[in-house]
Amino acid sequence: MIELVQITTWLVSAIGSLFIIKVILQLTPRRFLIWGITVLPVTIIKSTYLLGYRIGSFYWGILHRPLSWLTIRIMAVIVTIIIHSAKSIRNGLKSYIGNTVDSDRKILTAQ
Repeated sequence: MIELVQITTWLVSAIGSLFIIKVILQLTPRRFLIWGITVLPVTIIKSTYLLGYRIGSFYWGILHRPLSWLTIRIMAVIVTIIIHSAKSIRNGLKSYIGNTVDSDRKILTAQ
């Protein structure tokens, strides 16, 4: 049943796509379509390159130094927190284990 629904959905979308293509071909002159096929990709590639170049030059010119400084400081804080957390966990476990061992020794020696 699911396969039938998927196949019919695919067929309806394919027929709809063909219909839309036929309408576009009837409404627009062929020269405009050929121009669009040849010029639009070139324009998109040039504008994308220009946008990337401008963003890159802005980043390297203005943002790189402060962001790298901030990133290094944040990483240093994270490492420091991890080190102190590990030390406090280790010391907490040692004191907890030491207390239970000492209390067990007191109980055993009292008997």
